[in-house]
Amino acid sequence: MSNPALGHIQIVDAHELWKDEARDFTPWLTENARQLSEAIGIPIEIDGTEKEVGDFYLDISYTIRSNDKNVFFK
Repeated sequence: MSNPALGHIQIVDAHELWKDEARDFTPWLTENARQLSEAIGIPIEIDGTEKEVGDFYLDISYTIRSNDKNVFFK
């Protein structure tokens, strides 16, 4: 059995990684939805981004595939 290469876990301030929520974090979260789904153990899929809801926009809309519940990020 070969020894897998492991990384190091490092706690960082999220604002250091994503300087701007709309331009940096939301696109990253959208692009990494599968990894997010695996990390939290909930099968989610993206319904859309920047969805208009009344007077504001949701950043990301997800559906939990196992029960068709919606999850929203603003």
